[in-house]
Amino acid sequence: MTTYKNLSSHDCSRHIHVEVVPATAISPSIRHAWLDLRQRNSELWSPYFDLRMFDILASFAPYPRLAVIRQQGEIVALLPFQGKIGGLARPLGAPLSDQHSVIHAADTHIKLAHILKHIGMAGFVFTGMRHTVPEALKLQESICHVADLSEGVDAYIAWRKLKWKDHVKKSERRIRQGERQWGPMRLETACPKTSNQFETLIRWKQAKYIETNRHNILAVPWIRNFLHCLYLSNDADFSGEITSLYFGDHLVALEYGLRSGDVMHSWFPAFDRAYAQISPGILLMDGMIEMCGRRGITRIDLGTGHDQYKCHASNAPFPVWSGTLPVTALRRASTQAFINVDLWLETKFPTRFGKVLGRLERRSEMILAAEPTFLGRLGGYVDALKAFG
Repeated sequence: MTTYKNLSSHDCSRHIHVEVVPATAISPSIRHAWLDLRQRNSELWSPYFDLRMFDILASFAPYPRLAVIRQQGEIVALLPFQGKIGGLARPLGAPLSDQHSVIHAADTHIKLAHILKHIGMAGFVFTGMRHTVPEALKLQESICHVADLSEGVDAYIAWRKLKWKDHVKKSERRIRQGERQWGPMRLETACPKTSNQFETLIRWKQAKYIETNRHNILAVPWIRNFLHCLYLSNDADFSGEITSLYFGDHLVALEYGLRSGDVMHSWFPAFDRAYAQISPGILLMDGMIEMCGRRGITRIDLGTGHDQYKCHASNAPFPVWSGTLPVTALRRASTQAFINVDLWLETKFPTRFGKVLGRLERRSEMILAAEPTFLGRLGGYVDALKAFG
């Protein structure tokens, strides 16, 4: 256990104690603190901050850990993460973790760098941090798109028709086209759950990863097993859900979402390429939002990105941050050196090479986050070189 100062904005003179506990064996007092801290911070509404998410990930993610920060014996913050002590930490569940943060009350300030230093980590790589980390390198802002249905799904639909009239009309034309060719459109959420649709979604999504030269994270055993376990969960208030889009008897698109109370996180959409002409992914997202609203869900996280179709559905966007926070001097120097090389290459080759370099970097981080073994990472890099060769 380590003692240090100046983490809490309440009283910087108090000593702070930090310890790392195994994620699979947290005590009842820590569980109670998690629930309490989350309740006291309105930003932590995502299913990623649900204690039940932590419990399931702890059984599958590589090197799962929890940093517990105490002040005068009271738990004031928690940091779930994965990684070997001495190496780089990542959010628990990376690369699946679309939102992450130090878990603390809204009026408590926590310096992430201090936590990492005193638990023996060299740094932290994050891709969806809810707050800025000024000391981080390669810090970038992204927009997380959210459909807020708190005023009712009918009010939301009216807003969309007013704000994005042309988009709504285009979607209506696509529905009419699909119904003329294949039959009436309908959406379903499987109950009872079976593995058939899960396997179909995995197959379609893997094909898309290969087509777009992205690392096939769904081929990684721990990720696939985690998603399957989450999907088959019997918890009516927290589980993975698959929504299906049909035209007549034709299964056209699937969406794997994560449900936590009255929040749905849109996670893995996939569709049959044979129906690409009617943009089934967009039709599924629009239909899924309305169906969720009718079921009492008040907020749907559509994820980050610059995709226009997400903008057309998002009425409550907010920023999240990605970057690398080095803690040790060696890690900071090496990270900065890589950044300088990247800048030099982008200057010398501003167009084609710069784009390829960016794609390789993103794929590299996906490999490092997803693959816990040397052979898995080696295979990922071999596949990457073949894809970009």
